[in-house]
Amino acid sequence: MSKNSGSLWLKSWRRFQKNKTAMVCLGFITLVSLISLFPESLAPYSFEEQLEGKALLPPSKAHLLGTDNMGRDLLS
Repeated sequence: MSKNSGSLWLKSWRRFQKNKTAMVCLGFITLVSLISLFPESLAPYSFEEQLEGKALLPPSKAHLLGTDNMGRDLLS
C-alpha cells in the first residue's frame, strides 16, 4: 500500500484531528447546535410566563438560575 492511499476526506479529517484548537471549536459548535435543537429540555419555561408566588427564588433544580422579581425563570 502506498503512502498516499486514502481519500481526500480521510486525509483532511486526520489532519483536522491533530489540531487541538480545531477539535475544541468543533466540540463547541456541536454543543451549541444541540442546545439550539433541544431548547425545551434546557429552559422549559416561556420567557413571558410569570410564576405566581415564586419571585426572587435562588437557583434550584426547577430554576437553574433562579427567578426574577416578577417570578420569571432567568434561564428562559
